[in-house]
Amino acid sequence: MNKTLKPYQNLIIFIVPLLIIGMMLLISKSPIFASNPNSLSTGITFDLLLIVPLVYFLLIRKTNIPKTTIIPFVIIGMVVCSLILPVENQYYLNFFKTWVLPIIELSIISFVIYNVRKGIKRYKLTKSKSFDFFSTLKSTCYEILPKAIVILVVTEIAVFYYGFIYWKKRKLNHYGLKVHRFGFVT
Repeated sequence: MNKTLKPYQNLIIFIVPLLIIGMMLLISKSPIFASNPNSLSTGITFDLLLIVPLVYFLLIRKTNIPKTTIIPFVIIGMVVCSLILPVENQYYLNFFKTWVLPIIELSIISFVIYNVRKGIKRYKLTKSKSFDFFSTLKSTCYEILPKAIVILVVTEIAVFYYGFIYWKKRKLNHYGLKVHRFGFVT
């Protein structure tokens, strides 16, 4: 069940994880952290790498916000953890970077490849209906991508397509027009 968000709900979704990150920053700078750096470093690491993305996921699970937006919170947590924790207390952070982060990266790459392949299949299906690359690409992207970024993505792909790939001259049919260039000789 997807529901539309009101502006204040959208703000709450992003403020709650940022408040947790802020609390972890305050804890790392407190005198309590100086007296117990080992145990608090472990807690801060788990909070920033697991709890913040989990809380964000729980806040967006019934909304139209894509679930892939969890990844920036994982990366933010990892960067903040690297900056605020002493190097000698980054055992779990290094474990995360070594074992969990590559799995996340491979999942993202697989997701992108899957969507590109799905887009290519849809493009081939709609290509027979329309002979214009731009129109076909736009209709394909409207089915796959969020509507807010379709025109941006289609325009970028079309610039590369027409600029680098589609260089050959087209054969003109009976109704085709030919454009001539006029140059000035100096």
